[in-house]
Formats: sequence, C-alpha cells, structure tokens
Amino acid sequence: MLACPICAAPLAALDNGVTCPAGHRFDRARQGYLNLLPVQHKNSRDPGDNQAMVEARRDFLNAGHYAPVAKRLAELAAERAPQRWLDIGCGEGYYT
Repeated sequence: MLACPICAAPLAALDNGVTCPAGHRFDRARQGYLNLLPVQHKNSRDPGDNQAMVEARRDFLNAGHYAPVAKRLAELAAERAPQRWLDIGCGEGYYT
C-alpha cells in the first residue's frame, strides 16, 4: 500500500517501522505515525512541530473545537466503509 519515497519500491512492515527491498527504513514515532519525509528533503535540522506545538494542538483538539468536523468525517467514512486508511499530513491522526 505504501511506496518508498526514495526509490518507489513497496514498503513492508519491519520491527517498529517499514522498509523497502533497497533497505530504506522509516521508523514509527512513539506517537504511532510513520514519517516518510527523507532526511535529505527536510529544510531544517529539526523539521515539524516541537513538543510545545504538539501539546498545544492536542489540548485544542481535546477541548472539542473540531469535534463536529471529526463527527461528520466519521459519518462519511462509515458510509463508504473503506478497507484501508491513509492519513497524510494531518498531525497526530485526530480525524482518523
């Protein structure tokens, strides 16, 4: 289902992440997601959200501000009954 962003070969589960036949490996973060952005394509030494940003987003979402949006997305997904899910670029997977 997933392709290696470096060589386009299929990614397979291995230990705590995924790997392709060429040996490109992507580890699962402790929050449970896979970051498939290759190091050489990152524009800074520390890309993404820092811990304070992650906690602020989590607090905001846990306060229910986007609950109606999440509820409607869940309804739409239930209507379509997908066999697989892919959540791309959506923070920590709040909507899924």
